[in-house]
Amino acid sequence: MSEIPNVRKIQGILEYVIKQNRSLLIVAPVSQQVKSALLMNKVKGNIKVNIIDLPGFGPTKKDTCEDLAILTGATVLNEELGDDLDSMTVEMLGEAEYSATDDKTTVLTIDTDVEELEERIDQVNKLIADEKNGFFKKKLEQDCLCYRVQLALLKSVLILKSSSKKRRIGLKIRSTQQKLL
Repeated sequence: MSEIPNVRKIQGILEYVIKQNRSLLIVAPVSQQVKSALLMNKVKGNIKVNIIDLPGFGPTKKDTCEDLAILTGATVLNEELGDDLDSMTVEMLGEAEYSATDDKTTVLTIDTDVEELEERIDQVNKLIADEKNGFFKKKLEQDCLCYRVQLALLKSVLILKSSSKKRRIGLKIRSTQQKLL
């Protein structure tokens, strides 16, 4: 993943977030200059933003980034692959609702495409079959299990209509995630 070197690279996105009074979560390596500028504006109350580095290492870092993009409906941009951060538009952003439960953080998707998630599950199953390294194989199996749970929850949420049912599903989501971890 390429680093965001200066604020001008994401200026259009920042302007949109400020005008729409939205929150922004940046999941990418960011230069110290950009961190300082965003932190200063956050402290002043001009923007709601958080920055985190991609979790994982090696090949799992790339997979994690793709997974987050699929689950939130975002587009992955990587300058090393020829993508240009200057061409980033608001349509490339994903949407998610943040929820914290004890020591674990959960990203609940709002607008995930079921077909994309099913394709990712198939892709991960193929990677599991080809993987020789036990550590990476176990990691892929855990990821696949999480995707399957996400898919099942997504399909069940599409059926729900009343808020009381949504609240019960929220409790089931948290208990399922606790059991997985």
